Amino acid sequence: MDYKPELICFNTYMMSGAASFWLNILSNDEEHFFEKKVVHIKAIPSDQTYLLNPFGVCLETVFVVDKKDNETTIQIAKRLNLEVSNSNGVILANFTTELFTLHLHPKSNKTVYYICHDEIYVPDAIKYEFLIDVFVVHNPVFFDVLSQKMPKRLKDVHYLPYGVNVPQNFEKKINLYKPLNLVWLARITNQKGIYDIPKIDDSLRELNIEVNWTIIGNGPEKNNIVSLLNNRSNFTFLHPQDYKGVAEVLKLQDVFILPSRLDGLPVALLEAMSFGCVPIISKFNEGIQKIITPEQGFVCEVGNNEQFVENIILLHKDRALLGAISSRNIDFIDKNYNIKIQAKKYFELFKKFELYKKKPRTKYIRYTSIHSIIPKFLSNFLIRLKSLKL
Repeated sequence: MDYKPELICFNTYMMSGAASFWLNILSNDEEHFFEKKVVHIKAIPSDQTYLLNPFGVCLETVFVVDKKDNETTIQIAKRLNLEVSNSNGVILANFTTELFTLHLHPKSNKTVYYICHDEIYVPDAIKYEFLIDVFVVHNPVFFDVLSQKMPKRLKDVHYLPYGVNVPQNFEKKINLYKPLNLVWLARITNQKGIYDIPKIDDSLRELNIEVNWTIIGNGPEKNNIVSLLNNRSNFTFLHPQDYKGVAEVLKLQDVFILPSRLDGLPVALLEAMSFGCVPIISKFNEGIQKIITPEQGFVCEVGNNEQFVENIILLHKDRALLGAISSRNIDFIDKNYNIKIQAKKYFELFKKFELYKKKPRTKYIRYTSIHSIIPKFLSNFLIRLKSLKL
């Protein structure tokens, strides 16, 4: 049997954009150059919705972190380290847990790729820069951010759009006369702007603009928002079990709404556009307007619900515009974000792991706040020792 280098992908065992990101890429590995393994980290308890099943695309393990066990971070890292061999290959990292583990338990034969999904991921990119070999971003704004913050690592920062499944033989029927179907597809949290939705609906009602809302997702605010909107007959809450279920809902939608405060490039946004939905979203980062231009949809200022209302009314009155943008978006996603094409580009980058592997570097990071087993006197000694190094 021919030798295959190993590729270990870390994922949180949650229904999230990051999970969809990895599932799409790993499911479209046509060359099978690597021996792949996914390590799902499942935190218990969690206010997020767990995946119903692993991806089902390769060897997978579910690594459980139960708060009831009262493990220290070092103990968790010690267990997680057992999931990662030191054979030749690639580690795909996203989160602090695996980066911390790699800091304590370096893998000299692995090239570490770090996926910076949005601004939340930037601090870890900087903190653990010394052990990361390659940085990958899929939103141009974070390419600029990392390039500015790490000017000596310019050659190691890669902008690479990801991809989504593109529906085959799909023809969008434009809604010419009926109330617009507006869809929310995101984690139901305040950060994503879920409480802006009732306000937008209030304004539309005052102007006698009829719309139908479909809310897809879960999250800590779901019960509150369901209770708040319980008496509104134009709201439907759905929780499809998989992508196929989501796709069936998206086929019937006209407009994708996301008044988020913080995001990178949401997978749900591209999925909705692939079915011809017209996005009306907030300017949750500076780079999003490079992707969602006026040709593709509308970008509103964060918290400016009046702009959302104005754009919904524009599409309500101008169904020709709705149809034109819808048609453009189907083509736009196929040409720029087709997972069949983008997955190949990702794996081509991963296959260059030997070229990108850096010489091992170390860095002292003070972990006293989470490393409860390190005595304070030893921690202080290490700090003094570090200060003496030239």
